Amino acid sequence: VTLRDGAIVEQRFQDVHELSRQPGLPFVAAPEALSHYLLGDEQSWRLADANWSADFPTAAQDALKLYAIETGDEDIDGVIAITTYAIDRLLDVVGPIEVPQYDVTVEPGDTTLTLLGATRGTPTSIEGRKEVLDVLARRLMNRLLSLPPARWVPMADALDDIGRERLALLWLADPEAQAMVDDTGWDGRVSDHAGDYLAVVESNVSPTSKYNLVIDRSDTLVVKLDEAGDAVSSLRMDWTNAAGEPGEPYRSLREFSNNKDGWYGAYVSVLAPSGAQLVTASGQASEPIRAVEGVSEEAGRAVFSNYLFMPPGGSTLTYLWTAPGAAQTREDGWSYELLLQKQPGARPMPQSVTIDLPDGAVVEQVSDGLAVEDGRVSGEFTLDQDLELQVDYSLP
Repeated sequence: VTLRDGAIVEQRFQDVHELSRQPGLPFVAAPEALSHYLLGDEQSWRLADANWSADFPTAAQDALKLYAIETGDEDIDGVIAITTYAIDRLLDVVGPIEVPQYDVTVEPGDTTLTLLGATRGTPTSIEGRKEVLDVLARRLMNRLLSLPPARWVPMADALDDIGRERLALLWLADPEAQAMVDDTGWDGRVSDHAGDYLAVVESNVSPTSKYNLVIDRSDTLVVKLDEAGDAVSSLRMDWTNAAGEPGEPYRSLREFSNNKDGWYGAYVSVLAPSGAQLVTASGQASEPIRAVEGVSEEAGRAVFSNYLFMPPGGSTLTYLWTAPGAAQTREDGWSYELLLQKQPGARPMPQSVTIDLPDGAVVEQVSDGLAVEDGRVSGEFTLDQDLELQVDYSLP
């Protein structure tokens, strides 16, 4: 997209696979886990799989590097990532959009499956299969640019929702412009929040599928604080895989996927505070999980990772780790602050949080949604945006 003086003067659409299949492109080594669980060691990293880093500014710049290799165009000022869920929210304001030449009408709330059917209706053919997206994008943009004044406030609300729920992200090469993006919440950074921290990044990898659309996850976090403010944290992640169910959309999703029986491959990474030390990893997917597969660092966070091959039904993964200085002293007591960052583009999911305070602790104040009983603070939430929690307490 080319903009000049606030107006769109050019909009061009290309299928990423057509770029990536060009002969003579140089080999680019992919991140180890991406290579191992999706691409294979002999396949080069390409633009189609650029969005690997949990930190969007990093992923955006990776995408630009790969785009420049595949197109020769290095004169790019920014990267926008937009999900089908963001399009749903825009359609709430502008209404359904018809694409008659492809016999498609995109309704609010149905964007994901409608476009999946339109682009993969003939799974054996790849050429030209995504041209419908170009037509839809142009029609949507025309609707947005001709929006009557009566719809400006609803559109502002929609854009606020999209940013807050991390359904679209923006990175700009100009540092001053990017600073303004950072203030809006559209930046997608891994936060440098000074207190306790948790983010779960689930990547749909091999065997290639769209089964993440019909797999639900719920997370249960338990944090035990000691008198020194150090924490022992346990996170249990539970998946319910419905991809093997009869009827739609399950039947179509199986047709669009390499594994026809609904088995889902996910590479799961848990980001914890810097200095966190993993104690145990356990779980059950296609096989029992008895150890962590990867321990690394990214964007100033400790990262624990495992690959799970999930059959229809239930799968679990639990990590236990220690984190020093999770709670901090203040003038008249202690304060425990926790940030749970939502994975951009992910659907809302249930999140349970329990904080066990040291013996004798007296709770003075807690965030909305938290309840206190016998030295234990707990709450049940829907993680549809970043969640900040705080517990102020004193010790005898």
